[in-house]
Amino acid sequence: MRGIGRLNALLRHAGLVLEPLPLSRLVEQLAYYKVDLVLDVGAATGLYALELRQLGYASSIVSFEPLRSSFSKLQAASAVDEEWTACNFALGDMSEEKQLHVAGNGDMQQSVAHVAAS
Repeated sequence: MRGIGRLNALLRHAGLVLEPLPLSRLVEQLAYYKVDLVLDVGAATGLYALELRQLGYASSIVSFEPLRSSFSKLQAASAVDEEWTACNFALGDMSEEKQLHVAGNGDMQQSVAHVAAS
């Protein structure tokens, strides 16, 4: 067992459960710390950004999704929101074209992604 798995096992043994922060609590924290930009990396179809909006986050969101099929749905979802920008590329430390290996699950069949330098 490694890292977080080992920590979870130790906590469970002690009768404690480590749970992720609920998204509603995250939105409260974003407001408290006056966060005005969320980067949604690997956005897929934009469900995370849509949930943020439903919970009241009103500032800027920039979503990155390299797969064309997922990006088309992301782009449609973000088109009605002036504070939400969708980008059809992956992020990396240099601008290059890389092979993207994707599991064969549904519409995620693209094999090449453009990587933009961050």
